[in-house]
Amino acid sequence: MYDELLKFAVQLAKAAGGIQLAYFRGDRLSIETKSNVYDVVTRADRESEKQTLATSVIASGFPYDKDVNPDNNSDNVARIIPYVRDVRRLGSAAYDISCVAAGLLDGYWELALHEWDVCAAELILAEAGGVVCDLRRDRGISIVAGNGAIVKEILKYVR
Repeated sequence: MYDELLKFAVQLAKAAGGIQLAYFRGDRLSIETKSNVYDVVTRADRESEKQTLATSVIASGFPYDKDVNPDNNSDNVARIIPYVRDVRRLGSAAYDISCVAAGLLDGYWELALHEWDVCAAELILAEAGGVVCDLRRDRGISIVAGNGAIVKEILKYVR
């Protein structure tokens, strides 16, 4: 399963009209507009159905100011790692959230993101049946993503 990780991800978004998102994952290109979804080489999204962290592989990242700001996500990684199968750092937020949407990762969280990091990927995850929730508001866009059960579990350990 984990040997299928995305090769790359591209996202586009526009708040009103026009292209909403586009991404490429190995064998699938999806382009979603306001009124239609177009899939080239269709492969169904398969957002994870796991219910516990013990069997979950999750991803996270670190804010760009991690070297000067002690509120840099390291404490969250230290708190959650005893409870998960593994934690990965793969790439951009768009890439990681798309991996959750595809069922290649089970969950994701990160601090201090920007709208351009997540807007299209959040739509991809929603279309796959996943959820995104706010983690906190004092560090830019800080989110947790996955299925409802995994998001709830991640929120027990990350702040």
